[in-house]
Amino acid sequence: MKISPVVNEGFSRVPIIDISALVCGTDERYTVASQIGEACRECGFFYLWYFDYSEAG
Repeated sequence: MKISPVVNEGFSRVPIIDISALVCGTDERYTVASQIGEACRECGFFYLWYFDYSEAG
């Protein structure tokens, strides 16, 4: 799970955050929460991404 970089002098990208860990309840959910907090502080908004891997193919 990665958060795209945010530029402090305005921004050129909107962070995209994979929230699979939040939905699935894995231990990585704390990392996702941290990414959301960082995106809120640095950019003010973000895109959420979720794909249910258990139902794929």
